[in-house]
Amino acid sequence: MPLTPPKFWDNPKSCLGYLFEPLSWLYQGGAALHQKISKPHKASVPVISIGNFVLGGAGKTPVTIALAQELQQMGWNPHIISRGYGGSLRGPIQVDLAYHQFRQVGDEPLLLAKVAPTWISKNRQAAVNLAIQSGADLLLLDDAHQNHSLEKDISLVVVNAAQGFGNGRVFPAGPLRLSVQAGLKNTTILVFIGQDTDPLPKELTTFKCPLVRANIVPLNPQPCAVLAFTGIGYPEKFRQTLVEAGYQVKGFSPFPDHYPFTNEDLDRLKTRARLAEASLITTEKDAIRIPPIGRADIFTLAMRLDFYPKNALQDLLKQYLVPLKKK
Repeated sequence: MPLTPPKFWDNPKSCLGYLFEPLSWLYQGGAALHQKISKPHKASVPVISIGNFVLGGAGKTPVTIALAQELQQMGWNPHIISRGYGGSLRGPIQVDLAYHQFRQVGDEPLLLAKVAPTWISKNRQAAVNLAIQSGADLLLLDDAHQNHSLEKDISLVVVNAAQGFGNGRVFPAGPLRLSVQAGLKNTTILVFIGQDTDPLPKELTTFKCPLVRANIVPLNPQPCAVLAFTGIGYPEKFRQTLVEAGYQVKGFSPFPDHYPFTNEDLDRLKTRARLAEASLITTEKDAIRIPPIGRADIFTLAMRLDFYPKNALQDLLKQYLVPLKKK
């Protein structure tokens, strides 16, 4: 069931953070042991992992989409491997946009499959051979920084300026999956999503790996009065994006990440929108989880990821991948 992160995860001074600290030590110890005993599988093609340090979304999906597009421009045929979080199918199976629904494969794989062949599997290794047999000459592992079942040639980590690292503590004392210092040891490239003037979190001031800045921007915005709703990992980012694009946000309803909207939810939202004399708007990812009967009169704001400098990521990819191509 989708959950809403506790508020104390954003408060470094909260007593609850200190209270749960011993449990976070156990969590970190278990993760370290799992990594130590894991025997990663070496794929016959290059492998790029896309992940983050925090629970929930930091922008991994738009980064994976942009990365796949950059690689295609460079002549690669990338396939995406996903756990299919929220879906009922264990896989391995290739996502079919004409057949699969989000309750079967999850919402993110349906977005990713619009860009590149996408496979879902609870066991990533099981999907690797099928993807390679189907023509993949490079694999993108979605949300796999903490997964050690496969060797990775590049580990790309996404950090969101607006989200940061919360209270800086590891789960359950905070939102981190592992300490930032531990995570950076296995990081090849950092993608920092935010404005070009946003300062880096203090935890990243001594990092040594390359950093690429990026920003999520709306496609073809049509500013008007809106009542916005979303169920993504960091919902406040969507509200900020709307404001920056010129929308008049007359109401904002955040839902838990990956929330499956019901017709009753949508009826309530549409009633609020009529009373506020506003249009309903949500994200592409949320729209996937809206029942077909409830999609009428709901606008979707499409977005893309812009890198700056424009070719910064592609230049880094060439640097790392040229020695690996058809090796």
